[in-house]
Amino acid sequence: MKHLITTKLAVLYLFLMTVIAGCGGGGGSQSAEVVSGVAAVGAPLAGQVTLKDSSAQPREKSAAIDQDGNFAFDVTGMTAPFIMQAKGSAGGTNHTLHSLAKGSGRANINPLSDLIVASAAGVSDPATAYADPDPAHLRQTGANLAAASTTVLAKLQPLMAQFGVSGIDPITAPFVANHQNMDLMFDQVTVTLSTGAVSIVNKQSGSVICNGSVNNFAAASFNAAGIPVPQAVPVDGQALYTQYCNGCHGSAKQGETALATQGAIDANIGGMGSLSALTAAQVAAIATATAPVATPAPATTPLDGQALYTQYCNGCHGSAKQGKTALATQGAINANIGGMGSLSALTAAQVAAIATTTAPVVTPAPSPACGNCHAIPPATGKHTYHRTRATCANCHGTGYSTTTVNAATHANGAKNLTSNIGWNSTNRTCSNSCHGTESWGL
Repeated sequence: MKHLITTKLAVLYLFLMTVIAGCGGGGGSQSAEVVSGVAAVGAPLAGQVTLKDSSAQPREKSAAIDQDGNFAFDVTGMTAPFIMQAKGSAGGTNHTLHSLAKGSGRANINPLSDLIVASAAGVSDPATAYADPDPAHLRQTGANLAAASTTVLAKLQPLMAQFGVSGIDPITAPFVANHQNMDLMFDQVTVTLSTGAVSIVNKQSGSVICNGSVNNFAAASFNAAGIPVPQAVPVDGQALYTQYCNGCHGSAKQGETALATQGAIDANIGGMGSLSALTAAQVAAIATATAPVATPAPATTPLDGQALYTQYCNGCHGSAKQGKTALATQGAINANIGGMGSLSALTAAQVAAIATTTAPVVTPAPSPACGNCHAIPPATGKHTYHRTRATCANCHGTGYSTTTVNAATHANGAKNLTSNIGWNSTNRTCSNSCHGTESWGL
């Protein structure tokens, strides 16, 4: 139902923005006069706009604000200028804002239009001008509007330049509530009118940027140091989906890519051309929000090889495992050796688990202890002869004694000898200045 209402509003808006023709037999046609705009404070207002003309007995119309902040009035036959009041909420905060159209055309409603209308009307609160619109006063307000706008834009030039909208009229310029440019500025500053005073504050820091009288705004104080640095507002893909897509697609998200979604908008598939104002970032955010959630694969339970052996093998082989490889076991199954073909339903993973369980346990050889290779101190060959005449280090090098070895060079089964003793491993002789060439013996 919400989507149907929104669609009807969009159709009405487009209808009023084109031509309302009345054709009679031989008569001409009359083009509609339309006042339209966007009501926003950063986010679009959710609510309605009312319009009064400058007749002696003011005529009033109401129009709903659509999801993008758009509104439109057919003012054909009504008397300009037109004063407007928007009432609605955005981000959980209620707003009442005003604007003025000198004739048909664009007239946006936002915090700065509220200030400009108050200044042009010479009132402390623009709501009073709307509540009791004197035709002469409205016409004078319309005449003052350009000068009031110039004063506001001149005073706020550094702030507006920071957001790339210097000199842009907030009432008559094209406006999109997309958190960019002037709309982004409204996201980051608060404009407050109260009892004839206006205050513009940095939302993030709380710094006062501008403060002064509504009716003497040219003399307002301005603090350039309080101007915020433009910060992109994070795009909420889920909120965008709910706002723009849920009416047709429901909560069952489609999981389309940003490229596919943009293509559907460009081709106006299913009327999606109405979403052409969405930015690339917004389309991407919707695609991210609607991306299918991958269901993680369930955690696999490791196969219990021992349980499989007990179930399928123990009856024949007993608890004395055979130590066969997975390849050998699978071969026996395939060849039906000993009736093992009955196990053909076992998977490769199960066979591998059985093989792992039945693999023989290798008992590591004990670490050799000192003395396994020779006595301590060594008594082989000429050791006994040399012990009374030389130190172990003379032949074996630094770190060797009757009680120590050099761990860096000592290895079981290998003789660690210095080069100066003239050892010949083939003849098992030593040849040096101490005794010439002598046989080492066993």
